[in-house]
Amino acid sequence: KVFWFLPGVSLLVRGQFDTQTWLKEIRAPILIVHCNQDPVIPFQFGQEVYAAALPPKNFLQINSYCHEESSLIAPTQYRTALQQFLINL
Repeated sequence: KVFWFLPGVSLLVRGQFDTQTWLKEIRAPILIVHCNQDPVIPFQFGQEVYAAALPPKNFLQINSYCHEESSLIAPTQYRTALQQFLINL
């Protein structure tokens, strides 16, 4: 899904992101990090990706307005979740 409200995105995105189909091909542990107030990708999409992923999988919800800077917005929460994810590999 391309976000019509973001100028120029359609020029950058070629083809479709069929995430749920591609997730079925991933056989490695997955850590999904998503901000609940993400201005680019709705939080619901992160939840849908998590639901479609095969286990083992982890979901980290950052309660803030952010997109790709979650490690800067909530560094302790992010670092703790990442460390736990890596320990469990």
